[in-house]
Amino acid sequence: MAEELSLVIKNPNEGEFLKHIEWNKEQFMERVASVTEQYEGLTYTDEQIKDAKSDRAGLNAMKKEISDRRIQVKKAVMEPYTQFEKEVAEVVALIEKPIAMIDAQIKEYDERVKGEKKQALKEYFEEIAADLEGVLTFDRVFDQRYLNATVSLNKAKTDIKDKVERVNTDLNTLNSLEAEYRMFARDVYVKTLDMSKAMAEISRLQELKKQEEERIRKEEEAKAAKAAAEERAAESVPEPVEVVQKSEKTAQNTAGITQKEEVAPHENEKVESGEKTVLTGGMSIDTPDTTAGAKKVAEEDTKQYKASFTVYGTKAEIMDLKQFMIEHKIKFGKVEK
Repeated sequence: MAEELSLVIKNPNEGEFLKHIEWNKEQFMERVASVTEQYEGLTYTDEQIKDAKSDRAGLNAMKKEISDRRIQVKKAVMEPYTQFEKEVAEVVALIEKPIAMIDAQIKEYDERVKGEKKQALKEYFEEIAADLEGVLTFDRVFDQRYLNATVSLNKAKTDIKDKVERVNTDLNTLNSLEAEYRMFARDVYVKTLDMSKAMAEISRLQELKKQEEERIRKEEEAKAAKAAAEERAAESVPEPVEVVQKSEKTAQNTAGITQKEEVAPHENEKVESGEKTVLTGGMSIDTPDTTAGAKKVAEEDTKQYKASFTVYGTKAEIMDLKQFMIEHKIKFGKVEK
């Protein structure tokens, strides 16, 4: 280090620097006061505006004269200091050059030490967190303050170890949850490393499931209610009625049914007495004994028959059938029990 050096002022001598500038302040104060007193409380009329402008110009001139003199004095006083300041700056520049060189080396050293420290921490992390690959990275546990000289390497390692252990504990907790939600909660945790957010995701999914189950339950209840209503409607169908048909042909047209395996008998073909004809819709007709063929049936078109059958349908359909029979003058009544 260079030997101690002190800056010495030779002229003026120490203690002889200008401390006070003496000037005719009192004389100026009296002169200015005598002038300004003339304007105290003065009010100019509209006709005196020209005089007001002239007075203002005179006062401004007095003010400028004093200010100009002040600037001259300041320049004279500051001139030696300005020269002195310039000369000192030249000397300081000589010192700044080696300072910059030394500073660059110190910064390079600090960066190298920090890099080595960070690499040591990274290797330590990879050693204790090998089973967390794909979940936890070094960058997510690293804190820039670990590189400060005030934070020791061991302290930084301890902090990293605590973080790794916490993540392992959290993952074990998540793995013990229901398989239905485990994967979703784990995904949230891996992204945030926040256990509270992972548990919040489980709560959200549980609520969605509850809402879906409620929707399905209501839907099933609605279906069951509809089925029950239809069943009650079927049970409320009126009791079977006895229908007296004008003819077999008319009965078939009226009910909109056809005989099952009904074939017009051939001429001279004998039909068994008491034969039961089965109709679509779950109805059956007990036909009277016939001994003639199709021709005889046609000849007896005006002959009336009695048929008992059961009709299944909605209430509206039953009422439509009733109306149809009334319109076609088909007699009907209750079946005798």
